[in-house]
Amino acid sequence: MRATGKEKNTDRIDLKAFLAAVKAQSGWMLKTLRELVEVESPSDDKAAVDRAVALATRLAAQLGGRIKLHKQRQFGDALEVRFGPTRGERQPVLLLGHLDTVWPLGTLRAMPWREQDGRLFGPGVLDMKTGVAMALAAMRVLDELGINRPVTLLLNSDEEVGSPVSRVITERLALASAAVLVLEPAQGLACKTARKGIADYRLQVKGVAAHSGVDFAHGCGLH
Repeated sequence: MRATGKEKNTDRIDLKAFLAAVKAQSGWMLKTLRELVEVESPSDDKAAVDRAVALATRLAAQLGGRIKLHKQRQFGDALEVRFGPTRGERQPVLLLGHLDTVWPLGTLRAMPWREQDGRLFGPGVLDMKTGVAMALAAMRVLDELGINRPVTLLLNSDEEVGSPVSRVITERLALASAAVLVLEPAQGLACKTARKGIADYRLQVKGVAAHSGVDFAHGCGLH
């Protein structure tokens, strides 16, 4: 969505034209999703994730996005892209996603990209490279329909391991946005309106060690 300076009234949208424009993106979205999936990006491999970031950067730049990379040392770089007008009082909508996956390098050999019975398969298809492709396709739709409002796309690279470095970036951009849409899929056709958090705990316990299932008699409770 390029900042053309010709902003239309977005309060009234022709829904039929909007849905037609979305459906017209199916082929492009499928091609883009395959590109993203075939660049493997496990969270613990910075170089691999950065290759996925480079691909997403190229795709976003082709759509007129203004690129900002948040460089990281241990994890992949976070990608922030701004679309729409650079001036004005309207807060942007934040589209939030991630490019890292839980699948180790080499998974593509055993689980290659494929289309079967109306479904798509490959590492990261569901979580969440489809959401990334959808976000980029949405920018194409807004550009086509001349809906020129500010949108920020943030793609993190450490979400699967608890967002240790990207959390502060997400929080800062979210607080400056009118709304935040997380494009990671929900179950079924639901629209997810809230997300669970994550926490790590370390417990220190004193006592007599015993297996609770097969060796409980040796625990301290029975001494």
